Amino acid sequence: LNIVGTDDGTSWWALKGRCSGLGMRNITIDFSPKGGPSDATGRWAPGETITWPDGNMWALLAAPTRAFLLDAADDHTGVFFDPHHFKVGTFRGMRFIAEDPPHVLKMVGSDDGTFWFLEGFCTGPKMTSIHFDFSPKGGPKELVGK
Repeated sequence: LNIVGTDDGTSWWALKGRCSGLGMRNITIDFSPKGGPSDATGRWAPGETITWPDGNMWALLAAPTRAFLLDAADDHTGVFFDPHHFKVGTFRGMRFIAEDPPHVLKMVGSDDGTFWFLEGFCTGPKMTSIHFDFSPKGGPKELVGK
């Protein structure tokens, strides 16, 4: 289980976790990269929410809002969209990119409503060359963007 997210819309993070239990409804995430617990287990209510032990609740967002399309402070992390797959009012064509640790990129995206996860890295002056391996989803092994 891979999560890419932001708390403030400018700093992006990537977390790992796992699902377990009946119906895979126990979601355990390592929040230590954000300064939290390494094994927080929340309860997933399918199609609705994940409720965490501290009382925090994440609600499922059925479609992106206009806030997703705001410019990020960093030029290679944030929310992007691929015009070849993008469909207004859905997550199709959306790409969420986080950098964690430095120069290591993680992307969660969707072309058709099903989400995938890719890893990559950034190089060059001011880290403006972005490299991703799209081979897990049938694309090129090393796609470089700027």
